[in-house]
Amino acid sequence: MTIENRNGSGVGISPEYVRDWTIEEGIREIVQNNIDVKKEFDCEGYVLHEDGYGVAKDDGPGLEMRHLVMGVSEKAEGSIGQFGEGLKLALLVFAREGREIEIRAKGKRIWPEIVYDDFYETEMIHIQIEDLPAHVASNLKGTKIKFEATEEEVEEGKSYFLNYYKRSANEFDWVVKDFISKPGGNIWVNDSLVGEIEDAEFSYHLGENAKESVNRDRMNVDTEKLKEILAEE
Repeated sequence: MTIENRNGSGVGISPEYVRDWTIEEGIREIVQNNIDVKKEFDCEGYVLHEDGYGVAKDDGPGLEMRHLVMGVSEKAEGSIGQFGEGLKLALLVFAREGREIEIRAKGKRIWPEIVYDDFYETEMIHIQIEDLPAHVASNLKGTKIKFEATEEEVEEGKSYFLNYYKRSANEFDWVVKDFISKPGGNIWVNDSLVGEIEDAEFSYHLGENAKESVNRDRMNVDTEKLKEILAEE
């Protein structure tokens, strides 16, 4: 991923990165970012589907350009996200799948493109940035992300977030209330579906301390770390 600036320089990431991610995983990261902004800044926001596009909007302070650099994370304590890379990876996934996506924030329009980089001699994701017209920028508060998706894909992306969208805690068959449920195989952290354990009898609902047991893909769990965490509960 390369951020295009006035000098055209940047650091590249191949479109093959997180190759197993689908559009649903990309939407999941957009939804997560929307939730985290609303929680951190106590602002309004929504994720919905209209006219063939998903729209994620918040009334927060607006995405800063530095937030598009891999490795830069300013996630607050208690946020769902761990690595602070989800939105960048969502842009990568949409570009790779040939789906439209754009971010509008801080007077800028931002979108990804796959280009062949002559210096690195390979394809990379480049982030394109342009100024919004003054009358558009003046009416934009917070961050708006518009992305090409079906209604079913948007709903699937939202379904990862237990108490925010679609699912209710009452839908679970609790073995130990708010801690262990059936059917098995899922790991929930801060009410977000973050991992799966193959052939597990139970699902577990954990807090902030369990983030470290889940990798960037959020579908792979370090079972040894998880056992340590469960033993402490």
